[in-house]
Amino acid sequence: MLEEIYRAMDSYYHNWIDQAKLDLSEIDYAMAEEKVMEGKEKFADEMRRFRRGIQLIKDDSKPLVRKSFMLMNEVFKRQDESRKKPYMSWRLFQIVYIVSIIPDIVSREYSDVENDSPMVDVLWFPTGGGKTETYLGLVLFNAFFDRLRGKKAGVTAWTRFALRLLSLQQIQRIADTLGQAELVRRETDGIKASDNEAFSVGYLVGEGNTPNSLTKYNDDRRSYFQQNPDLMQKFKIITKCPFCKQSSIYMDILFEEARIVHRCTNPECKEDVLPIFVVDNEIYRYLPTMIIGTVDKLSAVGNQRKFAHLFGRVTHKCPQHGFLSVGECTEKYGCKLKKTDFKPVVLKDPSPSLQIQDELHLLKEGLGTFNSHYETFIDYIQQEAQNGARQKIIAATATIENYNNQIKHMYRRTARRFPESGPILGESLYAMTLKDEVHRIFVGVMSHNKTHINTMIELLQMFHKEIQTLKSDLRFVNRINGLQDLSESDINKLLLLYEVSLTYLLTKREGDRLDQSIEGQVTSYLHRYKLKALHNKSLTGSTNFDEVAGILNLLENPPEEEESRITSVTATSMISHGVDVARFNFMIFFGMPTQTAEYIQSSSRVGRSHVGIVFVCFNPNRERDQSHYHFFKKYHEYQDRLVEPVPINRWSKFSIKKTLPGLFTAVLLNIYYYEHQKNLYFAEEARKLIEDGKLTEEKVIGHLNLSYGIGDPGSEDYKFEIEQMVRKFFNQLRNPKQNFTSDSINPKPMRSLRDIDEPVDFKIGRETDSVFRTIEREGRRNG
Repeated sequence: MLEEIYRAMDSYYHNWIDQAKLDLSEIDYAMAEEKVMEGKEKFADEMRRFRRGIQLIKDDSKPLVRKSFMLMNEVFKRQDESRKKPYMSWRLFQIVYIVSIIPDIVSREYSDVENDSPMVDVLWFPTGGGKTETYLGLVLFNAFFDRLRGKKAGVTAWTRFALRLLSLQQIQRIADTLGQAELVRRETDGIKASDNEAFSVGYLVGEGNTPNSLTKYNDDRRSYFQQNPDLMQKFKIITKCPFCKQSSIYMDILFEEARIVHRCTNPECKEDVLPIFVVDNEIYRYLPTMIIGTVDKLSAVGNQRKFAHLFGRVTHKCPQHGFLSVGECTEKYGCKLKKTDFKPVVLKDPSPSLQIQDELHLLKEGLGTFNSHYETFIDYIQQEAQNGARQKIIAATATIENYNNQIKHMYRRTARRFPESGPILGESLYAMTLKDEVHRIFVGVMSHNKTHINTMIELLQMFHKEIQTLKSDLRFVNRINGLQDLSESDINKLLLLYEVSLTYLLTKREGDRLDQSIEGQVTSYLHRYKLKALHNKSLTGSTNFDEVAGILNLLENPPEEEESRITSVTATSMISHGVDVARFNFMIFFGMPTQTAEYIQSSSRVGRSHVGIVFVCFNPNRERDQSHYHFFKKYHEYQDRLVEPVPINRWSKFSIKKTLPGLFTAVLLNIYYYEHQKNLYFAEEARKLIEDGKLTEEKVIGHLNLSYGIGDPGSEDYKFEIEQMVRKFFNQLRNPKQNFTSDSINPKPMRSLRDIDEPVDFKIGRETDSVFRTIEREGRRNG
């Protein structure tokens, strides 16, 4: 099959020029010839990489590659058999991409394999096209390959998301796939023995969503959770068991192991405690096969020396609490075992070999810049810990422009996109635009003699009145071609798919106003026609973790009782990525988003499996909205070309002042702590190390220069800043004023990559209050 695909690629390559000439006039082709030839050469490179992967799979001298490839396919075959609508096969772009990346992954074991592992491969494909399954295929190949080559424990892959909602939505799919992979592993000779760790998932998102640890100095929360089991349910990150597929998950505590666990309560399921880790400290001591987390969690490297465990800095294993380092149990405040009980371990190539950045385009502006500094530092300490070993980085996105620049600033690496454009606009070997098929219908609305919010309310009123009216009288199908033969059950199922309205908000403040209007005006309107009030839910950045999970679960699994079903959702940009709900098929934009990429991503939430209807309710008081209204059709016709480049600048003048304190402490905790076996959390220990000449300014500056990339174009100011700030920190540690190192330096390390500015308290005086009230009145008057 792979050879057949390659032959099809070869044929497509040789017909490249002819296809381009058929699509373009002679004059247009002459103008575009250089671009056409450039595309042809890039496609030739895709062929070269795919061919290299095929040869590696067929190479009898490296049988582990073929075995891993077969096991990966076996997992997806079994997964597909359990679907209601099986896919039957890989999509063409998926299998070509997977096979092309294989040489980069296996080069960690086979140094003689030609590879492009330093290159960042950007997977560019439309929303809903199957990017998640593609990178999951690579994760499974890598996991099986690791086990077969003797890596019996340790992190294989780390997937990073910019938003917690992304990771929450994806984790059930990931857990299901890893669960099936674990069943296959248990059947496979050579890796089914008990000394091979089970395939597992770690959810690393931080204390705001899941606990950092259960035991701390003078703070043991195990009894508290044991006595209040309902409190643990908010840490549930999946609703169905990956093994039996039943909604049978209950959160429980293992007291002695100091773990909060997902337990399957289905008596017919052979599993009990599932291989899922949600507490940070558990992840550091069990080293799950795949870590799923948000990028802002990378700041933990500057606050937690156990972060280095993820890159293989472990020396022993506690029989009760997992991997450890520097002679102390990772769960030291809850461990009663002696040091002599710890077993020495030497893990094979224990650091991750694959890094996946989903929704790459979200890493922009301040978050993108801060993340870039931490990304290259983590790349640096991994090489320090594992003799130069680096992760292969792949990135997935549906909307991006000028990706080369973003990758250069983010990772200090070069990039390439897959797949490249074909010789015909809107077509390639892997996909084409079906002009006769409708997936979404877009309608632009501009109000006249009416406020913006009142127009929104009327749209919601009319939509929900129509849906509820249709439900009460199914004879409407007689007037619509193609629906006359549907049964009453089928009609109700169809209406259920269009029961929910999704409203996109530009700001949370607008959402608060609209939510009040839905409760008041929309409800009154529907009651006037003896119709049911809306069951409205809000999804914003301030929505609690467990509440988000509950809302998504209710949307995906609507109750039989109509009164209990959610029928309206108002959401900010957090809804625009990674959300795949079949019942989202009607959407209204409360104004036009400022970025084309955001508009594309958000509108892609509807119409993923059924035709979606999108209304854009323009604000008549905004010039930009007026422009979009007047050029509505043309804007949608050229939408992909109007995607803005991602704004990111690695060498932003003031960003180093935010990131350097955390990376300074990260050097102490992740390098010097291990080299000298000194507890550098404490400022006094750091002071002694400085006094003994073992911790020097020059060496720390050297580590930071290498991690930041000093010497790259644009880095000149950073070199000076690093020298100045490191000398300042050393002076502060020579005479520390606080107990902890992180408290003794100023400015302090970031606790999250979203720490943009220091909070400032302010009070509203009498005159200021009067101004705010005037602004509020004017705002309401203008809608």
